[in-house]
Parts: sequence; structure tokens; C-alpha cells
Amino acid sequence: KSFWDPFGSYSAENSIAGFAQNGWPRDERYVYPSVIGFLLFLAGIYFVIKRNYFSLIYFASFLLSLYFSAGDQLGAGMFQGIPPLSFFRIPFRMSFVANLSIAVLGAIVIDKFMAKDLGNYAKNRSKYILFGTLLLLSFFDLHYHAKKLYPEVDGNGWYEKPEVVSYLSENLQNGERVTEFPYFNASTPVYISDQKLWKDTQFHKNLRNLLPIFTNLLYDIPKNTGAANSGGLKIERFDDLETKIFFEGWQYDRSGKLTGVSDEFLFLNRLMGVRYILTNESFNSFVTVPAKKIEFENGQKSIHIIEFFDYFPRQFMAAHAEKASPKEILEHFKKVDFDPKNLIYVEEDIDWGAKGGYSASSEFVKYSDTEVVIKTKASGDGFLFLSDTYYPGWIVRVDGKEDTIYRANYAFRAVRVPEGEHEVVFKYEPESVELGLRITVGTLIAVLVMIAGMVWQDRKIRSKSIDSRFKK
Repeated sequence: KSFWDPFGSYSAENSIAGFAQNGWPRDERYVYPSVIGFLLFLAGIYFVIKRNYFSLIYFASFLLSLYFSAGDQLGAGMFQGIPPLSFFRIPFRMSFVANLSIAVLGAIVIDKFMAKDLGNYAKNRSKYILFGTLLLLSFFDLHYHAKKLYPEVDGNGWYEKPEVVSYLSENLQNGERVTEFPYFNASTPVYISDQKLWKDTQFHKNLRNLLPIFTNLLYDIPKNTGAANSGGLKIERFDDLETKIFFEGWQYDRSGKLTGVSDEFLFLNRLMGVRYILTNESFNSFVTVPAKKIEFENGQKSIHIIEFFDYFPRQFMAAHAEKASPKEILEHFKKVDFDPKNLIYVEEDIDWGAKGGYSASSEFVKYSDTEVVIKTKASGDGFLFLSDTYYPGWIVRVDGKEDTIYRANYAFRAVRVPEGEHEVVFKYEPESVELGLRITVGTLIAVLVMIAGMVWQDRKIRSKSIDSRFKK
């Protein structure tokens, strides 16, 4: 390590066992305050304990942020699922708390030194020079070590559009999704067994063709995985399905080589509107075909684009619905024993659906982050299934009339749609936004009333002052 390791529990063994103990490199979890900053921090602890017990909260915050940054290595992971501690699951938030705590404690020290002889520039001049010099040294120290943690790269070269993005952009016409072989499963074997290739910058640039979640933020290719991995918003049921797809669906032999994927993996991806699978290990299945192979000159494994030849769109019509518990629905996924275009599972009693033969179609009219508009046409009563996550705050209107969104197939959305042609509009209108708007408007009105009152009071005082002058 070229920088301070606050945990000291890393294995130096370059093996699968060592990698399993250390976990994936977590540079973003390190907090480097600079040598001078760290000394000021230590001095700040002394002053806090001696004179300002209330400020101990900053010292406690620093220690807790370090503890949480260790994650499962120090047992902190078990606490990170408990609100409000779950807020600190994201490393950048923990780093912010640590840096803020260090800054405050360091500022306390500077304040104590500068407060003495305040106002006497001659006596304080040497202090200004000293702390000015320390500030410059800290800046250069941080700048130097920041490059160790986050090396500078050529943005135009590093973020050049991967070949896979061009292919997918041309072929994804109706919002179909993409799923990918886990980035760390593709890179870990190289990290362990081929350091020469690992240190090749081109190797990492080529792996961007797997579209890991942070890379894909630049290109906005629709995917069905990544929410849990990015440490963002956790939706428990979607997280369950993502685990089955991203971690449990890929099958390996004892040497760690990919041998195939599970039937449940294939079924769930189709259900979620996935058309393409990105992987650096090819496999065969009864519902997929090879679509494209991207090869590289440096000898690393090729990227394979595999296509479902009978993929489901992100929205489709289904004839019937049955009630099932969440556990029962997961069992159906595992057994792959139902046709989603004929039957969906909901978690409440429902008396709706086609009585005889059924044919239907649907298409997107509009798709945005807060509004989805779909046109449907059906020979009988049925359900519109949308493979977007069921989430509070969404409402649905069928031909302008509000209706119920059912939690369908464990984690998704469905709405009843009658026979004939209809327009279905999903819109995100959470109560929190309306409440926030009311608070904002109320606060604005209160502020305006206060300003008006202050102006009126000021005029009243001036008027009395003028009257008193004239009386004199």
C-alpha cells in the first residue's frame, strides 16, 4: 500500500483465498486527511476532551465512519441494513462524514491558536505565516496522494464509447433491456493470475464492453441489474431478483470456469424484458443465439453478445391473473412453470381476465423517468404487465380514470385493461412531493407576511418619529 491502511487486516497473499479475504479493492473507502491534517485532528481531540466535551461528537463520527467503511471486514455490514444507519451504506457518504469530522477538529485547533492575542496583528503575524504554510503543504500533500488513490486519466480516451454501445444503440429499438456477466467475475481471475495483463490499461478499457453500472451511466443502455451493486436505492424485492440474476444465475465448474446459466436466470431475464446478455464467457441455451463477438488484440477474452431469440418486451398483455404469496411466486420462477403472457401472479384476490380466447397487443407511446404512456388493444378483458419495479408513489390512469397498480410477478406492475383500445398512463406522483410543495408554498407565504409586517412596522415607527418632530 502506498497510503495509510487504517484496517491492517489485508492479506498479502496473491490467491483466491487472499482475494476472498480482502474483497474487491475499495479505494473509494479510504480517507486520507494529509499528514498535517491528521496531526491537527489528533491535537483537536486533545482540545475537545480538555475544553469542549460537546465536540466529542465529531471524534465519535470519525471513528464510526471508519468502522462503517470497513464493511463486513469488521462486522459493520450487519448494521448497515438498519435505518438510519443504512444511509451510510454508500462509501462516499462515509468518507464525507470522516472528512467533515477531521476538518472540524482541525479547525478547533487553529481557532484555539489564533484566538490568543486576537486583534494584535504583530503578535499574530507569525501564526498567520505558520498556518498559511501548513495549508499550502497540506494542499500539495493531498493533491499528490489523491492521484495515488484516483489516478488521472485521459477522459477522451478512457470514456470513448465502447463498441458494444454502438451495436446495442442500433438494435435496441423498443426499450428492451440488457444484462451482463459480473464485471468483477471477469476481472478477478486476471487480477490473480496475470498481473501483466491486469496492469495493461487497454484490458480495463476493453472490459467496459460489459457495461458495468458506473460506465453505463454515460451511455444509458437499459439494464435490469446494477441498482444494488451501485449502492443506490435499495428495493428489497428487486434486490432479491437481482441476486438471482447477477450472482446465482451464472453456473461454474470447480475451477471457476463458466459452464452455463440456470433456467431461472433465463426465465427472469426474459420476464424483465432483456434482449441481450453481455459476457466474456460464451454459453449455449435453448432460448439464446450468438449475436456478435468482440475480439481484442491484447489477448484477453472476447466479449460475446448473446440474444434471446424469443424475448419479451418490457410491457405486454396477459389474459389471466392468480393470487399467490411472494414465496409461491419465487417457487414458480424456480420451476419455470407458467407462461407470463398468459398468466401473471398477484398477491390479492382478483376477479378479472379473459373468459375465452384472447389476443392483444401493446406499445410504448412515451417512456420517461416519471411518466410511461402505453396504448393497448385486446379482444377481451386482461392485464397490462410492465416490467418496471413496483414502487410507492406511482399511480395509473386508464383512459384518464385512476385505477389500481397491482404488484405482479413478485416485484413488477400490472393494471386491469378492458376489451378494446385504451391508453394507460403510469405517472410518478408521490405524496412526499405534494407535501414538500405545500411546505414550500406555506413557508414562502409566511416569509412574505413577515417581510410585509416588518415593512409596515418600520413605516409606523418612521411615521411616529416624523409626527413627534412636527409636534416639537
